[in-house]
Amino acid sequence: MKAGVDLEAHAPSDRRYEPAASDGVLFEREPALALLQSALDGLEAGRGSAVALVGGHGSGKSALLAWAARTAADRGLQLLTAAGREHERELQLGVALQLFETRIAAASAPERELLMAGPAAAALPLFHAGPSAGQGEAAGALVHGLYRLAANLAADEPLVLVIDDLDMADAATLRFILYLVGRLEAVPVALLLACGSAVPGHGRDILDELLAHPATRRCAVEPLSSEGTAGWLRASFFPDAADRFCTAVHDASGGSPWLIGELCRELAS
Repeated sequence: MKAGVDLEAHAPSDRRYEPAASDGVLFEREPALALLQSALDGLEAGRGSAVALVGGHGSGKSALLAWAARTAADRGLQLLTAAGREHERELQLGVALQLFETRIAAASAPERELLMAGPAAAALPLFHAGPSAGQGEAAGALVHGLYRLAANLAADEPLVLVIDDLDMADAATLRFILYLVGRLEAVPVALLLACGSAVPGHGRDILDELLAHPATRRCAVEPLSSEGTAGWLRASFFPDAADRFCTAVHDASGGSPWLIGELCRELAS
């Protein structure tokens, strides 16, 4: 590939470069960063909200969620995270359980009793027995119980829920997230989501409804422009990169932050 010649010709040879801590997350991501920042700021005023980052594989959605999670942690906010996994899509409420189970397991017995009090007690079977296999719909009481658990967690301290790869989550978790989105005005919960383009299947209609919900603030995460690629390269991997080198990297990667990072880590090493 001719671009390979350009890459080799213009990569600096006299020093080794390490990527910056931001790892490209801030380049050409102002709309997404503004929405994530707004969601975290809203918690201070007691407002819940949902932000969904939508883009293809390697577009940098996960890096943006990681930035939001670090920001939430730096602010001392209560933070729970989970991610969809393709091989677990048949486990009903598997991602929902992943989101809450570590927090519940770490709670003392008196705190756990408070968190699971009232309608939240309907979610106890999930924590006792784990997710069930198959494509049956989760019982409404169980979904409502998870919502009340989130509300109980947020009662004393604002709660940030971060879910990556939501398009690979099980249908029952998607149903729970949709249920929660419709009730965020009543609870100080920031729901931060990243959604790719997994093969449509069971639950896709629920995901589409979630992304189109009036309460969901949706932001497309596009590939970097040639200028964005050059800016990232010069700020992290190759400060002295020539224009021709930057163009070759952009052409080879299609502006995908993940591909740019993988390619440049190989070159820098």
